[in-house]
Amino acid sequence: MLKLFITGRLPSKSGGAAYRRLQRRLLRPVVPIVNNVVINNVTAATSSATPPPPPPPDRQFPELTMAGFADALRPDKFIGVHFKRWQVKAMLWLTHLKVFEVSDGLPEGTISDQDQNKFKENNTLFVGCILSILADRLCDVYMHITDGKELWDALNAKFGATDAGSELYIMESFHDIGW
Repeated sequence: MLKLFITGRLPSKSGGAAYRRLQRRLLRPVVPIVNNVVINNVTAATSSATPPPPPPPDRQFPELTMAGFADALRPDKFIGVHFKRWQVKAMLWLTHLKVFEVSDGLPEGTISDQDQNKFKENNTLFVGCILSILADRLCDVYMHITDGKELWDALNAKFGATDAGSELYIMESFHDIGW
């Protein structure tokens, strides 16, 4: 029988428990143990080995679906502070949902009816997503805005300017070497 030696420290708080589990797993018999049982002059083979493992899934992480990924990207509700951080997270989430282009407004030029309907649907989804990640008091203020570009620009005008002042202060504090 092949015996493997494990060196190094295993990440376990229990001391040797992880080592013993790993050793048992490595020393399991590869060939199943077969017992022959005779019942009424008929020989039947029974196996005491564990069943074979299931085939590997198609994806490395089967529990991570696209819906789960969108949920993971969804930012926390914006309560009025740290706008730039929230804005970047919201932009990533809306980009994944393929509706962030609404923040640029309706494309200029001649647009087909199909593209115009698609833009209206995306605009509705965009506004709904933004309102869903605003705190209740902010949602009450901005829920009358139905255009995605107008909503995005209003939030940027209101909270982007106040955040710029704090960013400037942080940058000055960081670069101030006190000569």
